[in-house]
Amino acid sequence: MDGQSAYQYQSHDRIADELEYVYIESINSAVMAAAYLHRPVGPIWQYYEPFQSNFRKLYLHTCNISEVASRMDPSGNTNYSFLRNAIESWLENDVFNRKNLKSGVKLHKDYLAVLRAGGVFTLKRSR
Repeated sequence: MDGQSAYQYQSHDRIADELEYVYIESINSAVMAAAYLHRPVGPIWQYYEPFQSNFRKLYLHTCNISEVASRMDPSGNTNYSFLRNAIESWLENDVFNRKNLKSGVKLHKDYLAVLRAGGVFTLKRSR
């Protein structure tokens, strides 16, 4: 393997590792946000801010991947064509309340479905 291809391979691994980390962090914070919605303990911002931040990172890292972008094209006729505008609007919202948090958790769930449908992330069952 020449130096150029070794660098490209290492770079690809680093990007994949970063995407996996952002993906896992967004899921963890979504679970915490959903738990808060079920049983509120403490101030909402403790759950809302980390969830919004991690969802933003995941979205920004993945929204322009062609398999994802094509499924969220507002002019397209897909189940998720509404999602791009809805997510971007929610990420810009700075009103921390239960209604907005619930909406964000739903958008996150829908976005994860787009990522899985686009083959960006796959679920594997282990035994």
